[in-house]
Amino acid sequence: PGLPGLDHFLRRQEGQQRVIGTLLGRVDGRTVTVTNSYAVPCEEGADGTVAVGQDYQEKMSRLLARVNPDEAVVGWYATPGADGAPTDDASEMIHGFYAGACAGQAPVHLVVDPRLEGDAGITLRGFVSDGNGFAEIPCELAFDRGERLCLARMVRGQREPFGSAESVADVMDADEDGLALEDALRDVDALAAYVKARRAANEDVDPKVARALNEALAALPKIEDAVARGALRAETRDVLMVSYLAGVTKAQLAIGAKLHESF
Repeated sequence: PGLPGLDHFLRRQEGQQRVIGTLLGRVDGRTVTVTNSYAVPCEEGADGTVAVGQDYQEKMSRLLARVNPDEAVVGWYATPGADGAPTDDASEMIHGFYAGACAGQAPVHLVVDPRLEGDAGITLRGFVSDGNGFAEIPCELAFDRGERLCLARMVRGQREPFGSAESVADVMDADEDGLALEDALRDVDALAAYVKARRAANEDVDPKVARALNEALAALPKIEDAVARGALRAETRDVLMVSYLAGVTKAQLAIGAKLHESF
């Protein structure tokens, strides 16, 4: 589902600091996988009271369970409160509400901070109740390329508003190559770290990894040396031709300017 709560935060009511919503997914042992989410109405009073849309939450939960019975309520998300802290007294009250909605499982609380303060970008932190408050737990984001691309453009648009609308095709053409290169570099770094660790421990590389690497290298196009040299020469000629034409254009403009000044 990407990062939950981003659209909800952008559409929040005037003066509202915190938005909350329900997380849907599955629980496998000690691992919780979030696959969907939806916004839930919430109002906080000046005296510290919290009102959660309980009826709405229950109706949405039943409706989505009919659509996808494999998804269950696993917790809730929120943005930071007015003071910017990830959790506070209101968080504990809301967490208690979701403890009764998670069918015997301890709810997970995800705090999404979309304020873009400093260079951190959008941050995500996970918490569970330890009986005396909240204890932070590790969490990991899993995006496909399209989600990551859209999220990056969303963040950039908030910091530097776009001067004009951009089509999806334009966005994909502009950023797809960069994302593909980032993925490739990340995979190479992971592979190098794996091989380095095996060498340091004087252990053999897993045959499955070796076969996967061999298949990846076999998928690369085979280019003969003569063809590669010819392509390089052709590209060099193209660059020289562009440089030559640019020089001719500059010379013509300079001559035109001189003639205009003289006559």
